[in-house]
Amino acid sequence: MQGYVLVIDDDRTFTELVCHALKLDGYHAVAASTAQQALSLVSLCRPQLILLDLVMPGIDGQHFFGILKSQPDTATIPIIIVSASMTDRQADEMAALGAVATVKKARFSMPEFRTLVKKWMDRGTASAA
Repeated sequence: MQGYVLVIDDDRTFTELVCHALKLDGYHAVAASTAQQALSLVSLCRPQLILLDLVMPGIDGQHFFGILKSQPDTATIPIIIVSASMTDRQADEMAALGAVATVKKARFSMPEFRTLVKKWMDRGTASAA
């Protein structure tokens, strides 16, 4: 396994699709359907990359993002925002707050997405060496 990717989205079909593709690429991909579940997973094992939806029940993705960025242990985890309802303004705001990339589900292309994940996972591997 090349690394640990946490996929946080309440759309089960989407998380299954993404996790399956990432596993084919050799990553250890784990899905969480809520921010609370994701916080538990992050505390157990720090992911090398997080894929985060903004619209979720309970704690939304933007609040979850803020929680991670406010804690020294998790502030440097790269986060890619992947959301269906993200506006251009929200994408700009998330980038300004430290999201490494934003992807609108309407423009989602699995090959491009896999390339983006590989780019950020390779960066994490290079900085860990």
